[in-house]
Amino acid sequence: MQKTNKNTNLSILFFICCLIYFCFISNTYAYNCIANKNPPEKHIFGIAIQPKFNNKSAELLSELETKWIRYEFRWDDIENKKGKFFWKEYDDFVKSMQQRNIKILAVITDIPKWIKTEKELEKHLAIFIDNLVKRYKPRGKLAKQNNWKNFGISYWEIFGKPNIEENIKLAKSNTDYIDIYASILKTANWSIRKNHPNAFIIMGGLTSKGIPAKKYLDKLYLNSIHKCYDIFSYHLHDNPTNMEKLKKLTNALFRSYGKSEKPVWFTEFRTSDEKAKPEIITKIFVQQDKWDAIFWFTLRDKKRWDWNYGLVDYLWSPKPAFFEIKKSIQGYNMKQ
Repeated sequence: MQKTNKNTNLSILFFICCLIYFCFISNTYAYNCIANKNPPEKHIFGIAIQPKFNNKSAELLSELETKWIRYEFRWDDIENKKGKFFWKEYDDFVKSMQQRNIKILAVITDIPKWIKTEKELEKHLAIFIDNLVKRYKPRGKLAKQNNWKNFGISYWEIFGKPNIEENIKLAKSNTDYIDIYASILKTANWSIRKNHPNAFIIMGGLTSKGIPAKKYLDKLYLNSIHKCYDIFSYHLHDNPTNMEKLKKLTNALFRSYGKSEKPVWFTEFRTSDEKAKPEIITKIFVQQDKWDAIFWFTLRDKKRWDWNYGLVDYLWSPKPAFFEIKKSIQGYNMKQ
C-alpha cells in the first residue's frame, strides 16, 4: 500500500512539473499582459550609447554629468551559443554605472543567429529575459553580489526600431514580422513581470526609416498588446520641433483603438549634421516641458565615415556639440 501511494505521489509530482514546463514554453498569445499602473519617472535626459563600453566612455559620461544612459543588452552577445551566457562585459558596465549613480534604460536587442523559428524565439527569449532581469534588477543577483541596496535596472526597451523588418525577421518563418514583434512583447511582459512586477516596459522606438507608425500600429494592435508595455517610444532624426505633435497624434491613435493614453518617450534622437548639432541641442532643452524623456544618440562616432552621430569623434576628440550638451545638462540638472 505504501509503495502504491509513493508511486501515486511521484506521478502527481511528475504531472505538476510537466504542467509548469508546458506553461513556460506555451504560446504567449494565450497570456494576458499586465501593465504597470505606476507612473514612470519624468524629466529624463540621457545619452544612448552602444557596446562596447569602456573607461573612456565612463569618464565622458561623468564629465557630462548625465543621470541616465540607454544601453543595448545584446542577446546575441550574451548568449552567442544556446544556453551559454557571457555576462562579464555587461556586469562591468552595470558596476560602472552604479559607481557613478547613473540610471540605466536597458534595450533588449539582437536575436541570435541560432534562433530560426517562432517557437525557438518564444521559448529562448523567455529564458534569456528571465536570466537577464533576475541578474540586473534592484536587489537582483549582481546587486546581492556587490551589496547594493537599491541600484539595478527597472526600465527595459524591447528591441529598437521594430518597424524595420530586418530587425525582427527570422530565417525560417513566414509569419509577418509585426506579428512576431507582438509575440516578443508578450513574452517580454511575462518574463519581466514575474521577476520584477514594478519594472517599466518600453515598446521599441519606431523610426521614420521604417514603415509609417500608423500603418505599423494598425497591424500590431490586432494582437491585443496595449497592456504588454507601459511606455511608447520613437527614434527621431534631425528635427526636434515635432515632439509635442507626435505625442498628441500617438495618443489620438490609441483613443481611436478604444485604448488608454500612454507616456511617449524619445529613446533616440540623432543627427549627422555637425554644424546644426549645437543648435538642435539648444532647441531640445528649450522644449523640455514637451518631453518626459529623451536620449541623445550617441556618445562616440564609429570608425565609418558616414556614422558621425556622436558627441565625440572616433578618436575621442570632443566636438562643439559635446560642450553644448554638457552646458545644457548642467543647467537642466540645476532645475530638477
